[in-house]
Amino acid sequence: MKPTKKERGVFEKVNGSGVWWIRYADANGRIRREKVGNRGAAIKLYRKRKTQVLQGEKLPENFRAKSVRFSTLAENALRYSESQKRSYRQDKYRMAFVEKAFGHRAADTITPHDLEGWLADQANENQWSAATVNRYKALLSLTFRLGIQNRQITANPAKLVKRRHEDNGRVRFLNQFKPTRTDIQYLQPHTDEESRLRAVIEKNNADHMPEFDIAMHTGMRPSEQYGLDWSRVDLTRNFITIAQTKNG
Repeated sequence: MKPTKKERGVFEKVNGSGVWWIRYADANGRIRREKVGNRGAAIKLYRKRKTQVLQGEKLPENFRAKSVRFSTLAENALRYSESQKRSYRQDKYRMAFVEKAFGHRAADTITPHDLEGWLADQANENQWSAATVNRYKALLSLTFRLGIQNRQITANPAKLVKRRHEDNGRVRFLNQFKPTRTDIQYLQPHTDEESRLRAVIEKNNADHMPEFDIAMHTGMRPSEQYGLDWSRVDLTRNFITIAQTKNG
């Protein structure tokens, strides 16, 4: 028996089923698939669709383009974050957490209710602050927004998720230019508050310098540092998760 000549864009999903499909790119570059029936009809429809695309005709909307998984959107978002954002390391860590819940899902099946419920559950289980919830919401919104720009999806469900209210605590910055005058002789050579603090700690409690370093680089208060347990420390990614704080 003479083998059947292969036709570009025409295929059987299940070999020998007798049910043929067509696959082609529309004018926007999106891959479209249509179930047709017998092989002859599939070949004719494929050629018709290619002609319609070339002539700029509007294609029928009674079939759907292949759904994109959330994991694909996440990969694109992290590439964007790496090249455009200073928070890439944090985004990468958060995205790994998000993908555990949504990575396998078709992106266009994820609803605002799904995202709202997941954020609420995580906030309760992990004692996330409002600020932490908002950072995750922002990352989700960016992921879907880029998916829309890339014509992979048509809606951003994260946009409809309500932003949490963050408490506005008082922020105190160390004076690095002209600190208050001091009569303490060994502090006089130090012209900024940080170096003065380090000098005092070095003189009186040198073994506590690492605790000061943590406070300086994280903004954690003593109660937050000394109340921390190991379940909130991720040495692999160099992250510390803090429960609700005064500053959110």
